[in-house]
Amino acid sequence: MKHILIINQHYYPDFAATGQLLAELCEDLSEAGFKITVITGYPEPGTYPGGLNPEKTEISGNLKVFRIYNHPAGNKSILNRLLHFFSFWFGSILKSFRISQVDLVFVMSTPPLLNGITANLLRIFRRIPYVYNVQDLYPGIAVEMGTLKNKFIIRISEKLEQWINNQAISIVTLSGSMKNAIAVRESEREKIRVIPNWSDDSKLKPQPESRFRIENELTGKFVVMYSGNIGMSQGLDKILSLAPWFEQNHPDVCFCLIGNGVNLPSIRQQIERYGCKNVRFFPFQPKETLSDSLNAADIHLVPLTEKMAGYLLPSKIYGILAVGKPVLAVVDPGSEIDLLIRNTGCGLSVQPGDPERIKTALTALLGEKQNLPGMGLKGYHYFLNGLTRKTAVSAYQDLFQQLSGR
Repeated sequence: MKHILIINQHYYPDFAATGQLLAELCEDLSEAGFKITVITGYPEPGTYPGGLNPEKTEISGNLKVFRIYNHPAGNKSILNRLLHFFSFWFGSILKSFRISQVDLVFVMSTPPLLNGITANLLRIFRRIPYVYNVQDLYPGIAVEMGTLKNKFIIRISEKLEQWINNQAISIVTLSGSMKNAIAVRESEREKIRVIPNWSDDSKLKPQPESRFRIENELTGKFVVMYSGNIGMSQGLDKILSLAPWFEQNHPDVCFCLIGNGVNLPSIRQQIERYGCKNVRFFPFQPKETLSDSLNAADIHLVPLTEKMAGYLLPSKIYGILAVGKPVLAVVDPGSEIDLLIRNTGCGLSVQPGDPERIKTALTALLGEKQNLPGMGLKGYHYFLNGLTRKTAVSAYQDLFQQLSGR
């Protein structure tokens, strides 16, 4: 039985996408005959369903999950975030060296770059090869967002990223464009494997009606929904600057924001200043009711600020496609999501930066309500042809079987 050690700061019941996906991957790999050990952190209060209490150690068949202390991110100030990342990192290093008889290490890019250092320590001192899973391209994201400006730190981070990529036995990333971005600094293109994230098609499905829509008095409304992390890279403030105009000109439009994040307080303040009533806020929805809440939308927003689409691929797109809902993407032209939408016809894609473009696109979608179910169906068929849980896990299973046998 091949033993895979997996390190990532997030794991179910954490609402973070990487945590949800990783739990599904580990469960399926365990059932396929791998021995899986996971080192992860404790989710913060409010980032997981209140009825669940993550244990320090969880064992289920061939799957064992160890949770180690990480300093709470709290108000997500820079200091708190650093303490959050580094406390998990130090603890994960100590824990990883106590796990015996490991054939392969699989690390994800949360926290950024640090898990790659842990993997290299295991490679150097214990001769264990590692696979590096690149969900987001750092330090590029931090530089583009303006949170990393020091040129010396940027250079060090870029060198560190290159070293981690060079030493990995394999790199897994989400799209062809992300592979190309990595390959600029990585000569061995053949070791970069594209395996998209996924949604569980046994849990997320198109529904004829939504209880979430009924219970929250959204019946008769044209629901424009954003469901996910409310951070700095989405540019939701520009989109919601349109709320007063839509309230006056299209009173049936209701913007629904589901989730949490560092930018949520400022978004709430923005809507309070406008004094409009057509924006609703909801907490993250539990996994068990996610399909129902996603089905409540007429249109789903997938927004990213300028240049961000080259550094990350929001996992929310897979859940939207899985429930057969149309998409309004605010992303750079030529990016992975832009091409997906244009090639499938599952919605509209507009360039970020100018709210007028978004207003025009939303108004156009309002004018063709009868065509929206057909758009959603196109996305659903695309999802079934390659973005299901079974497809992705099979790709990982083949990769791990190949590499752990070396």
